[in-house]
Amino acid sequence: MLGNNTYSQRLSGVLNAAMDAPIVKAETTSSHDDAEDVLRLAATMAVLSIIDSREDTSRVGRNSGSSWSMDHRRVKMGKSDLMTARSRRAIWR
Repeated sequence: MLGNNTYSQRLSGVLNAAMDAPIVKAETTSSHDDAEDVLRLAATMAVLSIIDSREDTSRVGRNSGSSWSMDHRRVKMGKSDLMTARSRRAIWR
């Protein structure tokens, strides 16, 4: 992964950096036009969104799951159900 930043935060950083960058007119000798640039940018954004949307398989076992599964595990271990546990006051209050 590319760090702890979310996709939108990285995209925002790229756009902010692009707004602050000086505009330099460069003469191009290649034959590509603006449509190719747009397609290249779209492909780059698609790759970034695919990379960001992948689930990190190393953390799957640490996810607690749905409320139903958490409640089910608590009751099976002899603890109070999840609704009761959530409605109690915290110890530090």
